[in-house]
Amino acid sequence: MQLAYVDLYLDHWPCGKDYTGENKFENISVKDLWTTFEKLVEQGLTKSIGVSNYNVQNLLIVLSFCKIKPVIDEVEFNPYLYQKELKEFCDKEDIKIFAYNPLVKGVYCKTYEKSIEEKKLDLLNEDIVKELAKQYEKTPGQIILNWYNYVGVIVIPGTS
Repeated sequence: MQLAYVDLYLDHWPCGKDYTGENKFENISVKDLWTTFEKLVEQGLTKSIGVSNYNVQNLLIVLSFCKIKPVIDEVEFNPYLYQKELKEFCDKEDIKIFAYNPLVKGVYCKTYEKSIEEKKLDLLNEDIVKELAKQYEKTPGQIILNWYNYVGVIVIPGTS
C-alpha cells in the first residue's frame, strides 16, 4: 500500500489461519495472531487494531490474554439483526461495533425455526421507515442512519 501506517487493522474472521504462500494456509492460534497485531501497533504500523465477525465468545478469548484490546468489532448489525448480547458486551468492554451493509439491501438468507428461507430485504423500503421519513421530512436513509446513531453503532454506508 506504500503507506507509513494504517489507521485501523482488522482480523476479518476468527478462523485461525495464516497464509503461507502458494494458496496454502496453516492453523495459527488466536493468541499468536493477536500478539502479531499488537506488535504492529508497537511498531507504529497501525494506530488501532480490531476484529470482524467476532461473537462474545471470540472476544472473551482475546480479552483473556491481550495487552491491547480490540477497539472495534465489525459485524452484521441492523434492525433485522439486532445483536443485543454482543452490543451489551461490547459496550461494557468499550469495544465499538461497526455495522457493515447498514442499509440492508440485497438477498439474504434469514434463519427461521428449522429452515433457511431466502428473502430479499430492503430496509429503505420498509413501511415503518417510509412513514417515519415522511413524518420527519427526511429520507429513509437518514432515518436509518439516525437509528444507528441512537443505538451507538458506527456505520459507513456505501454509495451508488
